[in-house]
Amino acid sequence: MASKGYPLLITLILTAVSTRMVAGSTTTTLQAFSDTIGDINYILYGIAAGIAILLIVIHGVKYKTTDNPDVRENAKRGIINVVIGLAIIIIAAALVSMMF
Repeated sequence: MASKGYPLLITLILTAVSTRMVAGSTTTTLQAFSDTIGDINYILYGIAAGIAILLIVIHGVKYKTTDNPDVRENAKRGIINVVIGLAIIIIAAALVSMMF
């Protein structure tokens, strides 16, 4: 059941590559594929950054509204983990943009 999304993803990638190949006759297949991968990466990084910001807000609300020290410590660790994850996302985006 989890593999139902893969044909749709493959179709979207192939459609994007073929559209770029038709739209710009001077671009090569490799260049069109590289552009498509770059576009997909930017979309995924945007989604990941949005989720990270949402998680920071959720953990921040937990941190501010609880009186339980254990819940407060878990929220604090959650914020730290999300910030570390966001830093990894930013570094990965920079590396991918240098390659593509």
